[in-house]
Amino acid sequence: MTESGRAAIARGFLTNLLNPKALMFCALFLPQFVSPAHGAVLPQFALLAAILVAVGLCFDTAYAFAACGLARRLKGRRATAKLQKGLLGGVFVAMAGRLLLG
Repeated sequence: MTESGRAAIARGFLTNLLNPKALMFCALFLPQFVSPAHGAVLPQFALLAAILVAVGLCFDTAYAFAACGLARRLKGRRATAKLQKGLLGGVFVAMAGRLLLG
């Protein structure tokens, strides 16, 4: 079953909105940059949050375009799929070895 674009965006938005890690990050990281001596606190928080969202959106958009371009290049190549599986298998073996020995 495929998901429409709107449904995917709505699900992603809701997931991020309810993400406790993001809420904890904002609650613990942003207050150190807010100063009551520089005016009202709420507009300062709002500005920092807007900057955080804008920077995140820029990076996420860049990642999406890069992944789309890479997927287009690699699509339909058997050798690439085989290489991906081998690399992923190697990563899993290395992680298992690390767990076993470390």
